[in-house]
Amino acid sequence: RAATELRERITGRLARTTREPLARTFHSYAFGLLRTQAVARGERGPRLLSGPEQDLVVRELLGGEVELGTGAWPQALQPALRTRGFAQELRDLLLRAVERGVGPSRLAGWGRDRGRDDWVAAAHFFDEYLDVTALSAGDGPEAYDPAELIRAALDALSTDPQLLARERARRRHVFVDEYQDVDPAQEELLRML
Repeated sequence: RAATELRERITGRLARTTREPLARTFHSYAFGLLRTQAVARGERGPRLLSGPEQDLVVRELLGGEVELGTGAWPQALQPALRTRGFAQELRDLLLRAVERGVGPSRLAGWGRDRGRDDWVAAAHFFDEYLDVTALSAGDGPEAYDPAELIRAALDALSTDPQLLARERARRRHVFVDEYQDVDPAQEELLRML
């Protein structure tokens, strides 16, 4: 909503319409960048996983771990594994980890170093979650959760010098509203641009 209001104010000030949105959220920008890159390669554009889809995947995986007894969760957490609240907290942990560039192996290492079995279990779950969401794309478009979008855009820009050069040339200035709400991945994207 805030991006839409800002676009309207900018367009009104310029007294003309523009071909491309002048104000976007970080996630909208990243999604557009990934879509442009996919189309240029002749591939299908990405798909955004909704919050409910993510919740469903997390809850199904947790349920499977409980039924099969395959999870590495500490005994004290076992009663919580089937609760909606635990699934939401776990999903939030995964999103924050992705935003900060923390993968499963790093999270597991921190857990082992600090004697946190719950972090190690969460890291194993994180690894499984990434496998399942990657497999669910199948022959369809790549599916990303919101936090993964920013990291995927960073990867695209850092591995494709031509894409980065084009993006830098298209944006002489970048202004950020509510900078205090920017997470580390978003800040990295800003610095790269």
